[in-house]
Amino acid sequence: IGDVTTGKSVFWIESGQQLNQQLNIKANGSIGIGTTTVPSGYKLAVDGKIIAEEFKVELSENWPDHVFGENYNLMSLTELENYIIKNRHLPGLPSADEVEENGVSLGDMQARLLQKVEELTLYVIDLQKENEALKDKLAKFKK
Repeated sequence: IGDVTTGKSVFWIESGQQLNQQLNIKANGSIGIGTTTVPSGYKLAVDGKIIAEEFKVELSENWPDHVFGENYNLMSLTELENYIIKNRHLPGLPSADEVEENGVSLGDMQARLLQKVEELTLYVIDLQKENEALKDKLAKFKK
């Protein structure tokens, strides 16, 4: 147990004879597991893998249902293809380099991926309509 007056850790657990702190609770309430460094703005830092049965992210931003709104500007498939050829990733999603440098926010990424699923759904619906129209034209042509 540390000294709260020093501004350092108020509680830690060390592993055996080593001086490595395995669990570290700071006076400000931040917790480090396997690390003594908790980045500014965060309450928990873990040096290692985490497993859980469930993880809930509460977003303060809007969920991407705007994709189904009448005024949503869905990129054409040709525009999408050109974007992918040029940028090597989907629009609105970070590149591999950006993820490597900055990591990802789970809540933000879930919302972005849902937006892509909703866009794909709109593309499939449009393709189905186009397919049905072509079937009708073909049926008329065969008559």
